[in-house]
Amino acid sequence: MKDFVIAVAIFALILLFTPLLLASTGKSVNKTESTYAIGEKTVSSVTNETATDKTFEIRDLKSGKKSTVNGFDFICGIVAGEIPSDYDEQAMKAQAVAAFSFCTYLNEHGEEITTGEDVAYLPRDSAEKQWGKNFEKAWGKIESAVKDIYGKALFYNGELVEANYYSISSGTTESSKDVFGNEIPYLVEVSSPGDKLEKDYETHVALTLAQFKAKVKAFNPKAAFDKNPQKYIADIKRSNAGGIITATLCGKSVSGQDIRTLFELRSANFTLSYSNGKFTFDVKGYGHGVGMSQCGAQYMAEHGKSWQEILEWYYKGAVVGDYKGLDSVILLKIKKS
Repeated sequence: MKDFVIAVAIFALILLFTPLLLASTGKSVNKTESTYAIGEKTVSSVTNETATDKTFEIRDLKSGKKSTVNGFDFICGIVAGEIPSDYDEQAMKAQAVAAFSFCTYLNEHGEEITTGEDVAYLPRDSAEKQWGKNFEKAWGKIESAVKDIYGKALFYNGELVEANYYSISSGTTESSKDVFGNEIPYLVEVSSPGDKLEKDYETHVALTLAQFKAKVKAFNPKAAFDKNPQKYIADIKRSNAGGIITATLCGKSVSGQDIRTLFELRSANFTLSYSNGKFTFDVKGYGHGVGMSQCGAQYMAEHGKSWQEILEWYYKGAVVGDYKGLDSVILLKIKKS
């Protein structure tokens, strides 16, 4: 009995002094937990990151160089690279929250952020060189807008939102299902009428018959060219927003985004005509069309809408909240083996 009492006393002393020993060695006990789904189960993970000390892992498209950048500076650089500095402050804030949500989503799902591809990024020093005498005022405006909302993010059912955005819609945004093939409840079609007022809303691309064939052959060496050039693109399936989902290009089934890339079009929302040996693409909008239209956001801001209203319009069912590290999102989904 005496030995048992002594053992209990020793165990109690260990429990008492363990936290003190951890503190003295600079270690801490973090009780903030995050969960991520594995099939039907959840597993806890520990973190203490918040927006204040947030960093992003990025890769430059041109150089291939990888680096870790300060979160606030990075979001300022994205706003500078993505939209004009004379945009309304509310549109800037909407862009900053969308960019923070999108980039955090990518990094926390194990994906790299590629500048020049995933996001347009203009660092402070580059902006200073490009903007010259206008730099101080323009950068100050961006920093002020980002500072006001930094740490805010978009959530849907408690999960961080993959907040896609682009320049100009066709007047209606595209759904994620129609463009990317995956159905996401907050990335659905919404009206964006202000886009139709943009001067670059509609663009045109002209190609000779020889130029068209050369591009198609490079894409598909086994391409079958119909006797009638007007049938080179056939079996077109469109979304409700007007974008091409799938089509047959000279005998090969392709996506609208494939055609857009091949012919360097601004969007997959186009019509094609052929006359006198020349093809003409008439294109509406600029970008993939999923999520927030940047020009649409500016239009809404000019008409009195707040950054919160803009975001909640383009990301249906999503809400704005405070980012508190990995505990505020579902970090990773793993399929059952």
